[in-house]
Amino acid sequence: MPRLNQYFEIGRYYISKRLIYSFAALVLILTAVYCLWIAPRLEGVPTFSVNSPEVTRYDGRIKLVNTNRRLLYEGDFKQGAANGYGTLYDLEGRLTYIGQFINSRYSGEGQLFYPNGSLEFKGSFQDNAYHGQGAVYDSQGNLIYEGGFLRGRFHGAGNEYYPEGPIKFKGYFENHHYQGEGQLWDSQGRLIYTGMFDAGLYNGPGKLYDQNRLRYQGEFHDGLYQGNGVLYNDHGAVLCQGIFAGGRPDYGAMLGLDTPSLREIFPNPSKSLTLDDYFVMEQSELLSAFILTYGTQESESYVYEIAFWGDPEYRAGEESLEFPVYEGYVTAGQRQRAILSFQEIPAPEQLYVKQYLTEAGYLNLYYSSPKEPLLYLSLGGANYAN
Repeated sequence: MPRLNQYFEIGRYYISKRLIYSFAALVLILTAVYCLWIAPRLEGVPTFSVNSPEVTRYDGRIKLVNTNRRLLYEGDFKQGAANGYGTLYDLEGRLTYIGQFINSRYSGEGQLFYPNGSLEFKGSFQDNAYHGQGAVYDSQGNLIYEGGFLRGRFHGAGNEYYPEGPIKFKGYFENHHYQGEGQLWDSQGRLIYTGMFDAGLYNGPGKLYDQNRLRYQGEFHDGLYQGNGVLYNDHGAVLCQGIFAGGRPDYGAMLGLDTPSLREIFPNPSKSLTLDDYFVMEQSELLSAFILTYGTQESESYVYEIAFWGDPEYRAGEESLEFPVYEGYVTAGQRQRAILSFQEIPAPEQLYVKQYLTEAGYLNLYYSSPKEPLLYLSLGGANYAN
C-alpha cells in the first residue's frame, strides 16, 4: 500500500513525487535538446564549438566558435572539415579569408586579408598557396603584383609594381624571378631595360637605358655586357661597338688591331692625334686611350698599348695580381710620358711602375713614388725588365 510520504499534497489531491521528478527530468532533457539542436537550426546555421565531437559528423553550413564563443568559421562543412565556400576569422575576430576550401585549406578562388582588414591577395589558391591567376597588395592597399602564380611564387606572365603605383616590371616570371622576355622601369616610370632575362638578371639580347636614353644594345650575361654590342653616350653617339666582356669593352682583344679596325670599334673618338712618333686615339668617356705604333693613321699602325685612368675596377684588381715582373722607376722620356702629356696630367721626370704579366699583355701601374696613389695604368707595351 503506497505511503503518504511518496506523494505531494496539493489541496485535495495527492501527486506522486516520482511522477514530478520524472517530468522535471524530461523538461531538462528537452531544454538541452532544444538549445543544442533545435534552436540553432531555427536560426538557419547551426553553431558548434570547434572542439565539439558533433562537428566531425556534421555536413552542411555551419558556424564554428572557440571556447569564448568567438566566431572562427562560417560556411560549408563536410566530413569534419571546411569544404566549399566559407569565411575564416582569426582568434581576435578579424576577417582572414573568404573563398573556397578543400579539407580546411584555401583551394580555389578566394581573398586573403591583412590583420588591419586590407586586402592582401585576391585570386586562385591551391593547398593554402597562391596558385593560378591573382593579385597581391601591400598592407596599405597598393597593388604589388598581378599575374600568374605557382605554389605561392610569381610564375608566368605578370606585372610587378612599385608601392607608389608605377609599374616596375612587365613580362614573364619563373620561381619569383624575371625569366624570358620583359621590360623594367624605375620608380619614376622611366624605362631601364627591355630584353631577355634569366634568373632575374639581364641575359641574352637586350637594351639598357639611362634617363630614357639608350645606353647599350646587344648581348648580356648575368647582368653585364657580354658578347656583341653597341655602347652609346648621352647624346646618342656610338662610344664603342664590338665585343664586350665582363661589362666593358674587351680591351685585351684590341691589342694588335690596326687603325681601321679600331675606328670601326670606336667610330667617334674624343681625340685623335700624333705624339712624337706614335698615333694616339682617346675615348675619354670610357677613360681609355689607345697608343698605336708609328705616327700615322694608316693601316700599318697597330695598337701597341691601351691606357686607363680613374678606373676603380682595375684599381681593385691590383691586390689580386701576382708578383710584378718589373718594379722601379721609368724616365719621363719613355712611351708612358706621351700618354701623360696627352691626358694633360703633370708628368714628373720619373714615374714608378709596377709591371705585371697578364693574359692580355703587360699591365703597368704608374705612381709618382711607391707610396703615392695610383696615377693611371696601361695594358700592353714592352717588358721594362728588358
